[in-house]
Amino acid sequence: MLLWAHITSGALALLCGALALVFKKGSVAHRRSGQVFFVSMLLCGTSALWMAIRTHHAFLLVIGVFSLYLTLAGFNALRVLKSDSARKFGHGLSAVMALGIAAFLYIAVRSLQQGNPAGATVLLVFAAVAGFLVWQDHTVLRSRTPQGPITLHIGRMVGAWISAFTAFLVVNGTMQPPILNWLLPTVIGVPVIVFWIGKKTAGSPRRR
Repeated sequence: MLLWAHITSGALALLCGALALVFKKGSVAHRRSGQVFFVSMLLCGTSALWMAIRTHHAFLLVIGVFSLYLTLAGFNALRVLKSDSARKFGHGLSAVMALGIAAFLYIAVRSLQQGNPAGATVLLVFAAVAGFLVWQDHTVLRSRTPQGPITLHIGRMVGAWISAFTAFLVVNGTMQPPILNWLLPTVIGVPVIVFWIGKKTAGSPRRR
């Protein structure tokens, strides 16, 4: 049942996340699809963590931690300008993710010791990306500019969708060599995120 819940919620997250990207920002359709995406990602990420712990699957654990962080941070970003508690919660998420980065690095070292350089490379890339995101969180949450939370919301939510898509590719072994399933979505997705953020924030008013 847990596996089926994970598969169903993951499929729903992929669908609704794609719809949220297509629908006009601020529209009812965007909000509704985004809400379903958020709940689906929470269920998918939580079930992934539980299965990773039960099966001692380190890489599934990494995906679960990363996807939950991105989903919660993206949702919380919408509340940052209206609530100081949301700002504090954002700092708390960053602190937890910083601990996750330490775990990623530890697992990477173990992977090298076990003769798995491809796995270590994946973990090091994830750690580097997560490190940048934690730094960005810290910078944006300390500022009071309206563009910052928009940047966090778009970047984290699209990043969460990419993590779900990455998990789909990895499980199905879509590409060879296998490392492409782990890294190609990020390589393609990061420029898309940068473009999308630039497009959405170009007309945003700047607070002095």
